[in-house]
Amino acid sequence: MGDRRRAVIELSGGQKTLLERYQEIANESDKRKAIEAMESVDWDLQRAVEMRLAGDPVGDYTTPRGELSHNGEDDIDDDDLMWDAVSESYNGLTHERNHKFSSSSRTKGSSLWDGASSSQHSAATPVLESRSGSGSQGQIRSRSMHNDSAISGTGDDAALDRDSDSDGFDGQMEVEDDVDDLRASSKCEERAPLVPSDFTSIEEAMNNFTVVFEARYGYNHAPFYAGSLRDAIREAFEAPGRAISERRPLVIYLHNDNAVASNIFAKNVLCSDSVASLLNGQFITWGWDITQKANKEMLLSWLEWSDVRETTRVLRKTLYDQYPLLLIITKDAGVVQMFDMCSGFDRADDVMQKLMNSLEFYQRIRSIEETEEKQRQEREMIRQEQKREYEESLARDRAHQEELERQKQEQQEEEVRRQRAEEKKADRMRKLASSLPKEPAATEKGIVMVRMRFPDGFAEVRRFRASEPLNNLATYIESKGYDMEHFRVWNSDVPKKNVMECFDLSHSFADLKWPVREQVFVEEK
Repeated sequence: MGDRRRAVIELSGGQKTLLERYQEIANESDKRKAIEAMESVDWDLQRAVEMRLAGDPVGDYTTPRGELSHNGEDDIDDDDLMWDAVSESYNGLTHERNHKFSSSSRTKGSSLWDGASSSQHSAATPVLESRSGSGSQGQIRSRSMHNDSAISGTGDDAALDRDSDSDGFDGQMEVEDDVDDLRASSKCEERAPLVPSDFTSIEEAMNNFTVVFEARYGYNHAPFYAGSLRDAIREAFEAPGRAISERRPLVIYLHNDNAVASNIFAKNVLCSDSVASLLNGQFITWGWDITQKANKEMLLSWLEWSDVRETTRVLRKTLYDQYPLLLIITKDAGVVQMFDMCSGFDRADDVMQKLMNSLEFYQRIRSIEETEEKQRQEREMIRQEQKREYEESLARDRAHQEELERQKQEQQEEEVRRQRAEEKKADRMRKLASSLPKEPAATEKGIVMVRMRFPDGFAEVRRFRASEPLNNLATYIESKGYDMEHFRVWNSDVPKKNVMECFDLSHSFADLKWPVREQVFVEEK
């Protein structure tokens, strides 16, 4: 009993975190019983919870471990260290903290955590071993939930300290990825993955994700978007063909079968009535399985290509023990970025609070976008109205200009016709004048003199021989431009007579007894 109490007092920070989570999930108030239950399954939280839910008694499954006690100055007493670490690694919005451990404490802590996480789905976890020149073995294991790692070499003094933002971080992540691959290969033999690494199309991968997820955890979940990540982003933040009010934040669910909380989070949080209902009504949800390294690298490339800020860096620095993850993505002023993140050990209430915060934040963004869109539409309406008025003004100007051009064309054509008519008339007048005999001299005998008064007031005297026909008078008048079709000639008789109608034009002046001196009047009909 004394050893047990000593173990309780000297639990590592990671074991304390697992113990608290177990007591909370299993509703176990007896701390001693909780420790016994966790030790019986080698500190595998998921296995302990499943045994508790199944009603199995605590058995004697304890695997001989090294001494649980640590040097007091090397223990980590901050129970929230695990979540502080992941917060620091994925977002620079809060603060950053450096955790450095001694070689001995990290080696022991890593061993405890390796046992707790690796026994989730398999009895044994592959371990990468290296040998030093002296022949002693060093083990490279995945980092614990404290967001720290240790590489054991030839002795206890070989250790690697890590700053959360140091340049050496990516190298240590490669070690973790190698361990993840070994774990994943072992798990793939036990059950089908959510996303197989050999899928042929994104549609096939997403369909497999939904089918396997529902087979494992049931149907009470928000529907996963069936297209690519790029299409999901477009559907969430553009809502093609729909109003701005239809736009929603995007939630990316990232699953990892190697994580301790993978099944617990999926069943108790993601598939809870409150979370599922909220995601279904207010978010676009897209899921992916990063258990396989190839799938994770593919996801990272998609995120980089889609320019989702901060997300790639967060995922590269987040330990697999923190999975599953819910990445809450928003878009503000054209920038797609991660607003918040939920990890595998967040409770449903915590997830709901983060989702509600992001929803409230995005609703403000959407309200601004709706106001801007309304203003844009109003400006567009004004612009269209101005354009319509301008086009109408142009149409009126064009019509007026066309009318002026038409009138001008008609005037030109009329002028051409008039000129042609005048030319034709002048030609006829010349021909008529040339057809008349030469005017006799004033001294010549047997002549008659005719005084002609024209409509324009002009008067002219012309001599004709008495032997000439009266028609020569008509011809002479027409040679002056007065066509008999439009004019008539009156003599001086009382009452006056129409010369063209009352006299035979073929008879001579003598035959008609035409006066030697006569005055005629040319009038328009």
